[in-house]
Amino acid sequence: MWNPAKDQLPVDIGSYVEKGRKHLISTKKPDKELKLFGFWMSQNPDRKRPHEGPWYFVFRYGHQVGHGISRRTLPDRYFVVMLLDGTIARETTTPITR
Repeated sequence: MWNPAKDQLPVDIGSYVEKGRKHLISTKKPDKELKLFGFWMSQNPDRKRPHEGPWYFVFRYGHQVGHGISRRTLPDRYFVVMLLDGTIARETTTPITR
């Protein structure tokens, strides 16, 4: 298991960004070029061992309009969740229960 306090990140972030972009192009078929607008990394805690759960990335893509200071991100954003080993998580939805 990767330990961020001791080990160097064992992946090439650039290749993961491109893998996520290709996944979105093949599954969502956006009509404009997708750009990476940010990403974060987190750990999914294991209930029995809270600091030993799997790590994952969340990549946020979208497209821009305008130029310079007036440039903005359009509201349709795309997210890809990818495990540290490069596996892309499947998209699922769950209804909210009240």
